[in-house]
Amino acid sequence: MSEQHLVLVPRLSEKATALASKRQYVFKVPATTNKIEVKKALEKQYGVKISSVNIIRMDGKRVSFGRRAGQHSAFKKAMVTLAASSKNLELGTAA
Repeated sequence: MSEQHLVLVPRLSEKATALASKRQYVFKVPATTNKIEVKKALEKQYGVKISSVNIIRMDGKRVSFGRRAGQHSAFKKAMVTLAASSKNLELGTAA
């Protein structure tokens, strides 16, 4: 998958905002991407230097709606650590 078609959505959760103080940011990424593609896309999109990328595959959670059982979709997220020489990212705050 090329960087032009890679859409990286920041995950703004309580844990993700706490990690931002450690220069780590969390993004939801397509299931077919790898670490190299995520690093190239973020460096191009935000103009920062990235020191490491960790990829985590999250399973969908089981939920129930009355008598019906269902499951949320599984997804992949990337935890990105910025280099010390990079500026911080302004992604907004969680509501």
